[in-house]
Amino acid sequence: MTNVGKIFVFLNLVFSLVVGALAVFNYAARTQWAKGVADRDQVIQVLQASVQARQAEQDRIIQANSAQVRELNTQLDRVKDEVARAQEKNKTLGDDLLAAQKKLNQQESLVKGSQTEVDRRETSELQLRQTMRDEVDKNIKLVTERNKMRDEKVAAEIQRDSFKSRAQKLQAQVEQLNRDVVGARSNPGTATTSAYPTLYQAGKNPPPESVEGLVKTVDPSSGMMTLTIGSDAGLTKGNTLELFRLSAIPAQSKYLGTVRVLETGAHQAVVQPVGRLSAPAQPGDTVASQILGR
Repeated sequence: MTNVGKIFVFLNLVFSLVVGALAVFNYAARTQWAKGVADRDQVIQVLQASVQARQAEQDRIIQANSAQVRELNTQLDRVKDEVARAQEKNKTLGDDLLAAQKKLNQQESLVKGSQTEVDRRETSELQLRQTMRDEVDKNIKLVTERNKMRDEKVAAEIQRDSFKSRAQKLQAQVEQLNRDVVGARSNPGTATTSAYPTLYQAGKNPPPESVEGLVKTVDPSSGMMTLTIGSDAGLTKGNTLELFRLSAIPAQSKYLGTVRVLETGAHQAVVQPVGRLSAPAQPGDTVASQILGR
């Protein structure tokens, strides 16, 4: 055998081995592929079952979610309705609030106006009360003054009547004294027995105008008196006045004597007795420029 033949034989062997190896590999590959296909089919079935389970779970979840969504949508619609009703109610309440605020403002305006009127009326009432109080006080004062003037008038009338009665009595005494004086002059040796004091003694200096006043105070030690009249009544220093005591009972009125003015002021004078008085002077005794009638 030649070398070429040997080579071909060797190549054929190698080729045979290769073909056998391929056949073995092909068989092994086919066996593995069939097993792989079976495994794949099994895996596919498992996956399909899992997918179906997942799909069923997903469908269940979707259904549950759909039901929940429907429930939520129902609740949302209900909430929207409640919100709409609440908004409508709020609008109504807002309108009512505006109306109430407007009414309140009107009432506040009325109250302010009423308060202003009340304040004005209170001020007017206070002024009227003050005016009435002033008028009442004035009326009371007028009534008091009228009563005082009436009392003074009554007292003056009583004094006047008493004074007239006393003056008439004194006039009778004077006339009797003058008769005694005339008798004494006709019969020088005959002494007068009249007990009446001489009213027209020498040294008397009555004021030129008719005046009348009262004794205000008496000093018991000196006998000096202050009078309720002074230069305003026309008295001057040196004037003489007649002092007598008047009583509501004419019989108790009496002539006290003569006083002379020592000092004069505008509304008072100081006097002292001329000679001895028939009785001590007292505050309230009367002095006058003359005894005869007013």
